Amino acid sequence: MAIKRFYSEDKFDRRYCDVCGKALPGSYKGSTCADCKDDALYKEVKEFILHNEATELEVADKFDLPLDTIRRWIREGHLSYKGQKGME
Repeated sequence: MAIKRFYSEDKFDRRYCDVCGKALPGSYKGSTCADCKDDALYKEVKEFILHNEATELEVADKFDLPLDTIRRWIREGHLSYKGQKGME
């Protein structure tokens, strides 16, 4: 007796993040997980700050980020501005 399948074979195809290899939800759009996207954005913001004289607000506007995110990264020690500890 043959077993009837009520699901598509594609439903169980696993997709993984191109960067870290973490499994992605089936409904997830894109090929990079949210953590890796955030990490790439953080690195881009940090590089921008290193090469430009920019305020928190200018950085938030340039990268379309909430000002609270920039301030949280600074508070947590992930970012600092020229002349601050860690960026000299």
